[in-house]
Amino acid sequence: MRKIIFNMAVIPRLDRGMTKRLLVFILSFLIIGNLCAQPASLVLQNKLANLQNMSADFQQIVVAQDGTMLQKTSGKMTLARPNKFRWEVTSEPKQLIVTDGKKLWVYDPGLKQVTMRSLTASINQTPLFLLINSPQNLAKNFKVTKNLADQFCLEPKNKNNMFASIVVGFDDNNIKQISFVNQLGQKTNLMFSNIIINQPNVTDFDFVIPPNVDVIDELK
Repeated sequence: MRKIIFNMAVIPRLDRGMTKRLLVFILSFLIIGNLCAQPASLVLQNKLANLQNMSADFQQIVVAQDGTMLQKTSGKMTLARPNKFRWEVTSEPKQLIVTDGKKLWVYDPGLKQVTMRSLTASINQTPLFLLINSPQNLAKNFKVTKNLADQFCLEPKNKNNMFASIVVGFDDNNIKQISFVNQLGQKTNLMFSNIIINQPNVTDFDFVIPPNVDVIDELK
């Protein structure tokens, strides 16, 4: 058997600059490879973990299964962890939804009516729970996939969930859109603009019941 002898003299030495660039390339390759290997649920979890609070303008469009537009509303929203949000519809018919993390109030000015509910009983009725709940619950509750447009599709593992699917879209780590389809095929698109995240001293989650309104207490 012939011995193969490598002549080290023919292998050029790398100067310090080339060595440094080579090391940077190798480390970058390893880091990128590790990020690509992360499951989509972990990538989404990390994105949401950086979100402590958020305020934005929103536009909401509800479309029937046949494509007919059923409703279009707009307004302002604020949310904060854990489990606090304020959702104010400024287009007609106006509505205000506020939760302080324990109670939830739904105020309909046109009806002069306030409904009080437990947040625990109501939180799963809106995709906003993804933003105010613990991100660690994602992999437990959803099968998460990601496409190249920085959108994440969430399919509930519990088939009794009121949503058949949820899509969360990002732009430069800011949540720009949430779309969800219910079990009847009705689709809702939420689009956010004028987004501000992680601002200090967010205090928009107190609600005082206005005078001369009917109060429906569903807490009992």
